[in-house]
Amino acid sequence: MNSKRFRNFCRDPNLTHRGGGFNVGHLRTELARRHLPTEGRRSVLSDRLHKAFCPQGTGPAPVQIDEVRFRRFCTDPSLTYRQGGLNVTHLKKELQRLELPVTGRRQELAKRLAAAADRWGGPGSPRGHGTALGPVFSSDNFANVFVVGDLHGDLSVYLRFLLATGSCQNEQKIVELLEEITSREFSDEIALRGIRDTIPGKLAGIKWKKGCKNLLIFNGDILDNHRPGFTSPAMDDTYPMHHLVGLQQEAVRHGGGVVHIIGNHELSNLWSTLRCTDFTPPDHCQLDNPVEFTIARKSLVRKFLKDMGSRVAVAVDQSLICHGGISPTFIDRIGTTDLNKINELYTDALDRKPEVSLFNRGDDLTWYRPFGVHDREKIKKTRAALASLTDNGARLGLTSNVVAHTIMADTAPNKMRRNGYLYPCDFGMSSVFHEQYVDSISYLSITESTVAYHTYPDPRSAPH
Repeated sequence: MNSKRFRNFCRDPNLTHRGGGFNVGHLRTELARRHLPTEGRRSVLSDRLHKAFCPQGTGPAPVQIDEVRFRRFCTDPSLTYRQGGLNVTHLKKELQRLELPVTGRRQELAKRLAAAADRWGGPGSPRGHGTALGPVFSSDNFANVFVVGDLHGDLSVYLRFLLATGSCQNEQKIVELLEEITSREFSDEIALRGIRDTIPGKLAGIKWKKGCKNLLIFNGDILDNHRPGFTSPAMDDTYPMHHLVGLQQEAVRHGGGVVHIIGNHELSNLWSTLRCTDFTPPDHCQLDNPVEFTIARKSLVRKFLKDMGSRVAVAVDQSLICHGGISPTFIDRIGTTDLNKINELYTDALDRKPEVSLFNRGDDLTWYRPFGVHDREKIKKTRAALASLTDNGARLGLTSNVVAHTIMADTAPNKMRRNGYLYPCDFGMSSVFHEQYVDSISYLSITESTVAYHTYPDPRSAPH
């Protein structure tokens, strides 16, 4: 896709080809490449592509709600806009997002939205679909809390995780799709393309289970899956990305939740801190600069992160969940212990590269690898940094760190906890990494007193 035409299209999707936009052929080609429907008139195609791939701010501005205002609203729903609360437009917009009634006076709207916020544990929980609030959760507010790391676009791992946690209805549909994409080799490009065309529609039929109050946390690197010589219809990271956004919205309506943590690969797609061609299909990379991702790819990833309200770290009970891990030097380098401010540094980086260098492979939350650290003094300082984290000035009392990023080949339950505080959740589950995970996956569950290890389809757990 011509980058200039793409920018013009995002600014005004109604532009014709002569006016610097796209013709119908271009629109259908781009929609097909992204596994979206290609039928309809030009206006329909244009709207579909614009909604899916143009960054926020390029079209009509959506109603945005200041995070501080929503926190105040959760504390006191009666606050007016002048008092720092929400106005009627904000209330209706949020109710509409949650698919709740938008009729009634302001007081009725405020009560309705406050009740929905309570299902998420009040101001310390995300609201779903691009408007995540603070990063602190309590397992008491959910039936179960499950964490998985490093899917790397493997749809088979994603589907097995949904089955393992029992979070979706239509489980037979999940089983059938799983069997279809893993039952045979796809060396024939025509057959491969044929099955890929059917996957989006089949995923659309997999919905969050009514009344399910699970919290699912995807701990980074949900994308980037290209490996030379490995061909499978399951290996397309757009499938889980598109499905997760809808699943998150469904989960919040039933008192559950879906949270996505930012990993080093998500940031690399935006800022090219990894070579594009090393981890993704060639059509994601610029032809004249293979290090850089295409504008369309960056736009897709940026939109996904914003739609999901992605965070770089969240706390569940006494556990910090982040992709890489907290280091003994990170807190001193960025100058804050507040988990909200730390998250803001990263979410600000979705639109522009930050002045503070977050992408330090030595100690940043998406890059740090703590498993190779054996120095007792350094481990002591790391645990002190973990314990120092706060939420709006209040100590969180964190004692463990759930991390991904580093593949742990040894997943014996009695060896899960490392250095007294570390719990890994990257088990190299994609079959491009380890053949042992072709038929099973591993993941963690968190309660107030335990972090437990599980495998599926042969579940077992080992509390610590």
